[in-house]
Amino acid sequence: MLCSWLQIRGVIFDSGPARVGFWQSVSVMATFVRGRSLFRYTVAFFWALAMWLYSALTSIGNLVLGTGFHRCESTYNALLAESPLCPQLFLYSEKDAICSHQSIHAFAAARRAKGVPVEEVFWQDSPHVQHFVLHRNQYVTSVTDFMRRCLNGTIQVSSPIGKQVR
Repeated sequence: MLCSWLQIRGVIFDSGPARVGFWQSVSVMATFVRGRSLFRYTVAFFWALAMWLYSALTSIGNLVLGTGFHRCESTYNALLAESPLCPQLFLYSEKDAICSHQSIHAFAAARRAKGVPVEEVFWQDSPHVQHFVLHRNQYVTSVTDFMRRCLNGTIQVSSPIGKQVR
């Protein structure tokens, strides 16, 4: 098993993984570009458009030329296709404007269906990757408890949904 070979005892996902759409990609890229809003979003739009075109051309190339082109698989799909690994903790929120809570929950449910011990901590009010800032005590407790149980080998999933905080 990959986990034992790499000595990985558990995996923690904060605000992901999730399927991200075109406009969400533009918003993400705009946060990395400096300058005024119009410039940031213009650069981000053209970056996302270039990535979309690359993906479309790669797919067309695969159809026409067979396996000659490298197929780009999304990180979400690649992680979803992995064989069952270690226990996994998902920390996410309904207010996340980048990664939808439905997509993260669907990913966690798919991992659970493959036999992976899954726990979920869900908030309604924290933006993308801001759970630690807004819910510091609960975040730290959830992460340290999960890590302790993973390292001791005592991880168990208490319910189909895991820990859900609303």
